[in-house]
Amino acid sequence: MPTGSCHCGRVRITIPTAPAYLNECQCTLCFKYGVRWCYFTKDQVTVEIASDSDGDTKQYLLSSPAAASATPLPGLALYIRNDVDYKTKPENTAFNRCANCGGVAFWIRTYPSYAEKPNGRTGINSQLFARDVVEGVEIRKEPGPP
Repeated sequence: MPTGSCHCGRVRITIPTAPAYLNECQCTLCFKYGVRWCYFTKDQVTVEIASDSDGDTKQYLLSSPAAASATPLPGLALYIRNDVDYKTKPENTAFNRCANCGGVAFWIRTYPSYAEKPNGRTGINSQLFARDVVEGVEIRKEPGPP
């Protein structure tokens, strides 16, 4: 199972397999982040976060209610994108990053009905993984929201 990390190594993400494809989302936010997303269901992804105070590591499944909350997990900072007109899709997306180095780690939806779905999709920053994990994987460019 591939494991990747942010630049400082405090946030580590484990995925079950190499991604099926990478998405270079062209929305204004993802374009500025410069990420290529890979997608898994929340129950397939594990996030480990090292504490900056005592070095202990805590592990979370992205399917846990705490991960889909609008409150960041300890060691993460987040930006909740709610600037898109979601009249037909009323949801907010929380972009989580390491609170220490700022490396973008993953996005997750924060609305209540999504939090109850362990198999809901989440986006993982594929650039956290070693090159050999993502090398040769198809890259798609999807428009995404504005």
